[in-house]
Amino acid sequence: MTFTGIIALLYSNKYLRQLRKLIESGRGTFSDTFRYTDKSADLLGDLFYGSVLDMPDEERITSCVELLRDRHKDINGLFDIAQRSLDKKAGLSIAPQHVPFDEERAKQIGTSLTDKTVPETTIQRRAKSATANATRSMHDDCIEANAKFRAKAGLQCYITRTTDGSCCKWCTQMAGRYEYGSEPKSVYRRHDNCGCMVTYENGRKRQNVWSKKTWEVPADDAGAPPPVVFTQEQAAAAGAPPPKSFTKEEAQELNSVNVKKNSAKADSVHNSSIDISEENGIIEAKNNTPATQQDIHEFESLLSKLGFESITGFENYTESKEHLLEIVEDFSRLKADFPDYFKGLKLDFGVIEGMTDDDYAAYYPKTGTIYLNPVFYNNFNSLIEVYNSDVRSHHHPDGTDYRATIYHEFGHRVQHISDSKPKRIAKEVFEKINNSYYTRKLCDLWLSSGLSKYAKYFDYDELIAESFAEYYCSQQPREICTEIMKYFLK
Repeated sequence: MTFTGIIALLYSNKYLRQLRKLIESGRGTFSDTFRYTDKSADLLGDLFYGSVLDMPDEERITSCVELLRDRHKDINGLFDIAQRSLDKKAGLSIAPQHVPFDEERAKQIGTSLTDKTVPETTIQRRAKSATANATRSMHDDCIEANAKFRAKAGLQCYITRTTDGSCCKWCTQMAGRYEYGSEPKSVYRRHDNCGCMVTYENGRKRQNVWSKKTWEVPADDAGAPPPVVFTQEQAAAAGAPPPKSFTKEEAQELNSVNVKKNSAKADSVHNSSIDISEENGIIEAKNNTPATQQDIHEFESLLSKLGFESITGFENYTESKEHLLEIVEDFSRLKADFPDYFKGLKLDFGVIEGMTDDDYAAYYPKTGTIYLNPVFYNNFNSLIEVYNSDVRSHHHPDGTDYRATIYHEFGHRVQHISDSKPKRIAKEVFEKINNSYYTRKLCDLWLSSGLSKYAKYFDYDELIAESFAEYYCSQQPREICTEIMKYFLK
């Protein structure tokens, strides 16, 4: 994957787009800018890890520098917006401090990727961990620089470091809330794969990142509060996820998972979480009457009659009966055209390892299971809003709506069971419609404009799924879609 391809995937990620929208609206806090940075770091690390060995030495260096420069500009820009928004609410007018890009560090990381004395696995590990760590440090630098500047200006500042719930002993001991100047010197440091969050508060009013309630600054003679050190249990109580542990066999199984997803980036395995509920103001909750257990039982019965082998997890469903009936209707249309593909099909209201909170749904070929992500399917307002945003940006097909996610995942099943070759199909349809010789670049541009940007991803693995989405969900399926669907409908 090229530098341009990596940048495109970073900016197309749903999780990052949601956070960007929140921050740019003026409602973001430093916990939101950190979450944005943390996800950016993981995505950049994963993408560079998978691409670095295909790059010549010089390109490894230049790509590393430019990728980190782009992250620096992006993170600092959003931090600036959040800082100004928080200052405005607190009645302050102080220019945010900007930290220069550390080009020397970026070059050092890039140069380490050309080391001929180490195995390729080491090069990949460096490409992943070093770039991710450098990206997270950019946010830490913003926190440190602005806290320092404001403390010198006479404002009372506090530094807070919280763990991610799966931290080491050192991070656990470092976690806490400190008045600026009394914090440990290493509070801004992080080791590889460290997910600890560092934020600060200052001014006449500031925001508690946990309760989002306003705090008043203590009087000048109140004295500095003692540091509050968080244990792992306290960090978990504050909302951090518990640490995960797997047996050797479970780890090997998860490592072999091949998940097809309706997502902006289907190869991410980082389970960062974003609350797309009314709590953080991204989406207003929809006031629907929740389905009863009887409604859910009838829904499961209807799907069983269609041929599903199992329907699981819906005891946790909290949305309306109306949406359950829409799911039944969607699968009924697919059953009419593809009856043989329902044998052994399973539906689960939940997630599988490898899915993230920006995935609407996923298909796991090994077990024949379609997973519906409760993050969206227990909040249809969110599903509708985010999917419509994807359509407006042409990430998903024009003329479709949120119900296209069901057709998309079933398309993955048809592709898997039929053992079709998406790249070959793309080439044949491209040459037939355009009466022109196929090239990858021309085909990518053609699919992006004539179907969706997502259709070209992952060596065209998403092409069939996006064609199913448009064919069944749009009132006017376009030529690319109809030509591809002819292949399967016959």
